[in-house]
Amino acid sequence: MVYAAIDIGTNTIDLLIAKVQGNILHQLKKEKQWVGIGTDFYPHCSIKEASIKRLFTCLSNYQRCILEFSVETVLCFGTSALRDATN
Repeated sequence: MVYAAIDIGTNTIDLLIAKVQGNILHQLKKEKQWVGIGTDFYPHCSIKEASIKRLFTCLSNYQRCILEFSVETVLCFGTSALRDATN
């Protein structure tokens, strides 16, 4: 089975695609992109429009990788900045 994990952090978004065979994990792709959703986030807890555009561009690129590797399950996690954003 092929899995993808996406970690949306305050500054970067990480992608890991791996194939699991039994109890062995085979890394197929690993990527990190800077998006800076935390840039000028405080004190208003708002993600700036430019950061949102970078976020969606990054996720779109990751979607192409997910399709390329025929990923069956995608797990996505967000940082506190993403969870606490008012927008």
